Amino acid sequence: MREIRVRRSIRSFSDRDVDDSLIDSLLRAGMNAPSAVNQQPWEFLVIREESDKKYIASMGPISGSAAVAPVDILMLSRTVDLQLPELVNLDMSMAAQNIMLEAVHLGLGTVFLTVVPYPERMKYIADRFKLPDTVAPFGVIALGYPSWDRLNHEVDRYEEDRIHWGAY
Repeated sequence: MREIRVRRSIRSFSDRDVDDSLIDSLLRAGMNAPSAVNQQPWEFLVIREESDKKYIASMGPISGSAAVAPVDILMLSRTVDLQLPELVNLDMSMAAQNIMLEAVHLGLGTVFLTVVPYPERMKYIADRFKLPDTVAPFGVIALGYPSWDRLNHEVDRYEEDRIHWGAY
């Protein structure tokens, strides 16, 4: 529960590099997310190139974190061989949450940058990275070590008045 209550969107990162073994742990966490009928629609593109990160940062009005993060993970969803394509975005969202919670566990910070459901952003990303028709961009997770200590402030957002037992 600690990682859940501590996780925040981090938009400012230190210059400290993120080791590939940590990225592997994050991707492993993502790939262990639940998915409808176990379709596991995810693929990932790990981005470290400055020009690519700056390109992503220009995707939308609040995407600037992509340029300052040491690593961006472009989340891709398969578009073929899916039993329940209408549930892909739910599957991808669970994978993103797993990655972001594992990042907190590892002392890293993340922020999710939205690509879906914006067709212009999807095309913008697909064109840059020459994505095949078999995958579609879903979102970007900018990650790195936070530039300041914001990860250790635990907040419980539980609100009892939002819970209804048996009937509204």
